[in-house]
Amino acid sequence: QGAPAFVAIRPGKGTSGGVERTGMSAHPPGSGRTIADYLFRLPADAPARLRFAVGLRDGSQSSGCLFLAAANGTPLWQRVVSGADGWHEAEVDLSPFAGKPVVLSLAVDPAGPYDYDWGFWAEPRLVAAPR
Repeated sequence: QGAPAFVAIRPGKGTSGGVERTGMSAHPPGSGRTIADYLFRLPADAPARLRFAVGLRDGSQSSGCLFLAAANGTPLWQRVVSGADGWHEAEVDLSPFAGKPVVLSLAVDPAGPYDYDWGFWAEPRLVAAPR
């Protein structure tokens, strides 16, 4: 039995609310989550934050999609997005993980029916945390 045809995470460009951004398209399965994991070590002397935006791509008829960010299995942020109404900016503090190996997980859950759950993570990036 192969993978479902529409479940995927792909880098590229996505448009929400008429604004195009670079990042990754993420479509969840009918049950469960689609997760992109990134492994890295944060510097001990430079606390970091993760900045990104999430949205549903234009044309989506989703009833709602749950976006989640976690580090080493610890949930840090989540938001349900209903409708392709533009980008929802977010920032997550990663300073508790300074100097440690981190598995950063960016996930999309259908939060109900998965039809048209055209989720998109826009421009995820690490930035220096204010001291």
